[in-house]
Amino acid sequence: MVIRISPLGPGSRVDMRSASRFGETDFGANAARVRALMEDIDDAAGSAPEPKPEPEKKGAAKKADKKK
Repeated sequence: MVIRISPLGPGSRVDMRSASRFGETDFGANAARVRALMEDIDDAAGSAPEPKPEPEKKGAAKKADKKK
């Protein structure tokens, strides 16, 4: 199984892939494995607290005041 997590706005994007090493078919085992893991991730993310926005840096406020 290969999993890639990339930042996307305030959240993340999860890409995953599962492939059999032997044989021509796995009878849907890889697809079931990916679906189960995605459901677990969705459940965990749904119960996680929302991320808080980062406070504005003090230097940025001073620069904005000087432009006025």
